[in-house]
Amino acid sequence: MQQENQASVGKLQQMVEQCEWLCQQQRHWMLCVRRFKESLVEERGALLRGVSVLERKVAKMKLRRDASAQSNSGTPWRDDEAEPESQVEKSNTPRRELCDQTGSLAGGHQKPP
Repeated sequence: MQQENQASVGKLQQMVEQCEWLCQQQRHWMLCVRRFKESLVEERGALLRGVSVLERKVAKMKLRRDASAQSNSGTPWRDDEAEPESQVEKSNTPRRELCDQTGSLAGGHQKPP
């Protein structure tokens, strides 16, 4: 009976360790998901700002073109406006490295104890 109890206690301790490990992994993955979401939100904001800049440039070009068409003087397009520069910020951290920053899952999945 005592051996059965010790075996049961051993199994329970092992289950507790596995549950603790799973909880730790879940917390880590949630942190990775949160970082990924934040990077997507930042990227979206940068893209929206870039689109806004380009829309303003196009509006200015249209005004110049219309004004030029009315006055028939010169060309409405300047060489430096042929290819507007995008002001979109590029991320310094690739998405797959977001989880690597904590170090524990950089090489792949860990195995439970």
